[in-house]
Amino acid sequence: MKKQIIFGVLVVLIIVSMIGVISAEMLTSDVGVEYESEILREFNKTNQTLVGVFFELKDMSEADNLFSDLTESDFEFVRKSSKRIIGKVTKKGFDKLINDERIKVIYFSESVYATNDKNETQIEENISNKEEKEFEINLWLIGIFILVALLIIYLIFHKKE
Repeated sequence: MKKQIIFGVLVVLIIVSMIGVISAEMLTSDVGVEYESEILREFNKTNQTLVGVFFELKDMSEADNLFSDLTESDFEFVRKSSKRIIGKVTKKGFDKLINDERIKVIYFSESVYATNDKNETQIEENISNKEEKEFEINLWLIGIFILVALLIIYLIFHKKE
């Protein structure tokens, strides 16, 4: 009976911890570009033609070359910082970005639709929140791994007794 209770508690903990991971799903393209599934949901939602994004390049010195590969109908540039490029992208442009090996990661952003200083602050807060969320997800995954490892160790030693 004690073994069943421990197993039940571990299963509940794993399920509860997975809720956070599922809601913040990061996908990876064939060339290794990570992107938020929320971007695809936005394109599918009422056939949205432009979606706000910010993305990081593996090497920011490639930014000008990237812009020359994108047309104005693919990507509406909003802002470039030392780390990120912010703008609005079409589905065609998004497909180009996720298949471009120079891109590291692409995040969805609701706050890209204006370019005033107040909105730039919101964009930076959005970026910071996404980075914190990604860090939290990694911590949850590490926690799940530790729980599973402990369960396996428990089961191995329990069988020997």
